[in-house]
Order: sequence, then structure tokens, then C-alpha cells
Amino acid sequence: LEHPALTVKRSIAKFASFWGPERSILGGFRVGYYHPPQWFAVFASVVIILAYALVMVMACLGVFLSAPDDRRIHWLFLLIIFFVSGIHTLVFGHSRYHLPLIPFLILYAASAITQHSWQRLREGFRVAAAPIAACLALLAIWGREVLVVETERLRTFVDSLLG
Repeated sequence: LEHPALTVKRSIAKFASFWGPERSILGGFRVGYYHPPQWFAVFASVVIILAYALVMVMACLGVFLSAPDDRRIHWLFLLIIFFVSGIHTLVFGHSRYHLPLIPFLILYAASAITQHSWQRLREGFRVAAAPIAACLALLAIWGREVLVVETERLRTFVDSLLG
């Protein structure tokens, strides 16, 4: 409360870390917690990162464009997501803490896929603005994580896999 600008700045960084790309298992590969064959570590790393990105993008479409018909369920899911991410934005944000939310996000992603929600993006700015803004925010978060925060760790990880 004494330094509100600093609190906001740190909260934004924690929020970004919370929704950042999956890196717990990748970190485990890097430091030697797991000892799979090298080809599997590379394959698993690529699949995990792409699967998370796909689920998140499709979940954004699902939340805004193909929510459940029962709005009470929709609001319950959103409140759970907002509560968990909000707490971690204030206290400590790390990508491992969003893992309990993945089942809810997968439900939204599945809804988006089965209802072909991406086709609704052509209905105009009013329909497309929120899901596109959410996806752009995620891309900005992931870009910052990869290009600024985790650059050296990623370089070390790739070097260890290739060398």
C-alpha cells in the first residue's frame, strides 16, 4: 500500500509468470530430475509447449464465444479461474500454479473446437475483440517469458539437448 506503482508492476509480472508457458517439466529435464532419452526430452518439450498454447488459445475462444448454456456454470468456472489467478497475482505467480485450472480451460477449449468458435470471429469487431485481445495478451506474456525472462535457461536447455 505504501508503493502502489511498484505493487502494480510486480503484480503484472506475477500475472505473466502465472500464465507463462509450461516450464516445470522442462526445468526438470534441464537440471537432471528426469533422465529420458534425448529424443523424448526434445519431443516432450515441443509437445508440452504447443499443447499448452493450443489449449489456451482455444480456451480464450471458448470462454468468449462458446460458453455453456447454463450461465451459472460459466460464471462458476470463471470465478474459480479468476480467484486462483488473482491470488497468485498478489502472492506468487509461477506457471506451475495454473495447472489446477487446466481442466476448466480444456473444457472451454473443447467447447470452442466442437462449436467451431473461430468461425464466429468473422461476425465483427464486437464479437472478436475480447477473444483476440486475450490471445494477444497471452502471446505478449509468452514472448516476454521466452525472449526476456527465460532466454538464458532456454539456451542452456537447448544446448544440453543438442550437445
